[in-house]
Amino acid sequence: MKPGSISKVLPIMSALILMFSACREHNLYHEFQALAQWNRAEVLCFEDSLDFSQGQPENLVINIYLRNDNSYPYTNLCLNAAIFLPDTSYYEYIDVSLIKENGKWAGSGWGSLYTQEIFTKKLPVVNSFRIELSHAMQDEVLTGIRNIGICLRTE
Repeated sequence: MKPGSISKVLPIMSALILMFSACREHNLYHEFQALAQWNRAEVLCFEDSLDFSQGQPENLVINIYLRNDNSYPYTNLCLNAAIFLPDTSYYEYIDVSLIKENGKWAGSGWGSLYTQEIFTKKLPVVNSFRIELSHAMQDEVLTGIRNIGICLRTE
C-alpha cells in the first residue's frame, strides 16, 4: 500500500461502519436485493412480520439504501415506493440526486461502488409490513444500480 493510502481509505471505511452500525443498533429488519439490471416493470418487494417480545417501541423508522456503480448513466434516480401496513398505506415518489455539487458520486464507497441512504420515514408501530419499490425513470432497463436495501429499526 502506498504511503498516504490509509488516510484516503480510513474516512470511507469509517463512514460505512457508522452507516451500517446505526441501522443495526435497533434493527428489526435489514435486507439488500441485488440487481444486474432493473426493468421498469420489476417491483422489488420487502416484507416481514415483527416481534416485539422485548417491549413496544415508540416509533419505527424505515431507511432505503442504494448502491450504484459508476456505469449508472444519470445524475438522479426516481423511485415509486409503496409501504403497506396492516391499517394504512403510504405512497412516496422519491427523486434523489446521486451526484454531489463537485460532480462526484454521492454516498460512500470505494472503486466504482457507492452506497447512500436515500429515504427515511417514521412509521407507526406495527407487527407486519410490505414495501414495494420500482424505478420511475424513462428507460425500460436501468444499468448501474447494483442493490436496493431496506432497514427497519426502532427509535
